[in-house]
Amino acid sequence: MWKTFTIDENIYMLKVVDSDNNVEIYLSNLTTIWTCILSQEALVENFQECNPAIEQTPEEYLQHAKNLLNEVESAEVKIICNDGISNLKLIIKTNLTSNFKFKLKLELDFTLAEVKLFTEKMTIPLIQTIILLEKQQKMMKNLLLKKDRELDEYQMEKGEISRSDLITEKFNTESLITASNTLMLNVFQNHAEDIKKIYGTVEEKIEEVEVESWNSVKKKRKIYNKETADRTKVSKIVYHGETTIKQEN
Repeated sequence: MWKTFTIDENIYMLKVVDSDNNVEIYLSNLTTIWTCILSQEALVENFQECNPAIEQTPEEYLQHAKNLLNEVESAEVKIICNDGISNLKLIIKTNLTSNFKFKLKLELDFTLAEVKLFTEKMTIPLIQTIILLEKQQKMMKNLLLKKDRELDEYQMEKGEISRSDLITEKFNTESLITASNTLMLNVFQNHAEDIKKIYGTVEEKIEEVEVESWNSVKKKRKIYNKETADRTKVSKIVYHGETTIKQEN
């Protein structure tokens, strides 16, 4: 999962991925991406060098280093640029637990990655996120429409809801329409399958909710009172030329 933090009003994002015996760390400022790929042993050595006062097992060193990276959003973070933007040094300091009376520290060197990696790690996941959110929005919209019809049915059969705090306004689908030339809404849905074929699928769990055909037609409540027409049924039976009138309620 990406972690977001700010330095001097600049937004950065950090992601840690465990890959076999390596730890892949990605750093981005939303326009560029840098990488730092270390073996677990190298990350342990790095942590030991930054925190020489701590004496623990390699497994604990490794866990502390990963915890530092995961706490980047609330930690003291500094970025030092070397050779322009080609190389960066990321410095993280924070208090992980109360067991230490001092802040733990981690320093990592990042290298500028190619543009295609930015597309793979940032652009495509953002597009896939938009597609997923729009699918979820469609599901929630249909669910709300069904709930409104369910309430209509209840009110037609049982009457108005007695508790005022449970009464809600009907869902207005027009409220979801946003006219914007900046936002990228309703852009990728028609090409979602193409994106899956090229860049792979995304784990998603979305319940399909369809508004049934009966749900699109609002029913009218029938109320019978003294002004309602007489519902007595009159039938005529003929026996050998004689007529008998029979009334049924």
